[in-house]
Amino acid sequence: MATKINKKILLESLKKKWIQQNDVDKDVWIENYPYYFKDLKRNLICNMSSTAKNEYAKGAGSEFKWTKRNGKYLPPKMQAIHSSSAMTFNIFGDDTIEIGNNNPIGLPAGKYKIDYERKLPTGVNSAKANIDACLTSEIGEEKEIVFFEMKMTEWLIGNTKKLPEAYLRPKATHLLELSDWTKKFVSLHKTNYFDVVQIILHIWGIYNSVINGDFKEVKKITLICGMWTIENEEFFCRKSEDQYKKYKDIYTKTNDEFEEFHNSLGKIKNLFENKGIKFNVKKVTVKEIIECFGKSNEPYLKRYI
Repeated sequence: MATKINKKILLESLKKKWIQQNDVDKDVWIENYPYYFKDLKRNLICNMSSTAKNEYAKGAGSEFKWTKRNGKYLPPKMQAIHSSSAMTFNIFGDDTIEIGNNNPIGLPAGKYKIDYERKLPTGVNSAKANIDACLTSEIGEEKEIVFFEMKMTEWLIGNTKKLPEAYLRPKATHLLELSDWTKKFVSLHKTNYFDVVQIILHIWGIYNSVINGDFKEVKKITLICGMWTIENEEFFCRKSEDQYKKYKDIYTKTNDEFEEFHNSLGKIKNLFENKGIKFNVKKVTVKEIIECFGKSNEPYLKRYI
């Protein structure tokens, strides 16, 4: 069985850090839901524009409304202290992103347009890849797209997904080579920590969109897995040395599984190269993304680093 962090201890620790940084605890949380803010504004660094709100509302999650699951009503996801969507919005903001030279991710310097919850058809039935954030830039003569799949606590307390069978037998002929690679990878590699299935489906969505002519002027596409990390053992609110040890174990095994996945991408890169596009997948930390955007000194983002 895969190692997992104790969810309650993790959420209590996140809550403790937020309270310490904001010096407030009274009348902040939804009654009976101690890790959800009453007011969405408490969880966001700035007001969300109608454009961004519409993009999130059309996404796969219930970001702004109460939903019933397993007979229980749950608050809007965006109001959770552990919301990866709120984290993504807080880091990327509601305007263009400015990236400087020599950034830790290795992205070209310049201004990037931001879109949230980008939906890309995978070519399998009506399934779509729902990618958290998309940065688009024109640098010199090359137009570049950077997709971000952002993870906060999911990779520490959740479970990896199983690949739907339909991806092993696609009807579209232009997806057969992609399917052959997918079939070979899932048969040879078992992943318990890195959510490789989600990333594979994102690759299907990106490649199918290239084939459909959606990225005609694009010369380079990068898919980045952004992982929130815990920097030290003192993060945990209880004296739980075992939780930090579990975290380090998960972190190491996730890295190992990602390296296996990344080393298998030769054929995928060739498929994109044949369409005139350089393609790559990277795994970076949330801290590195914040540094890349030049936001390390923003007080509100300290909760994530």
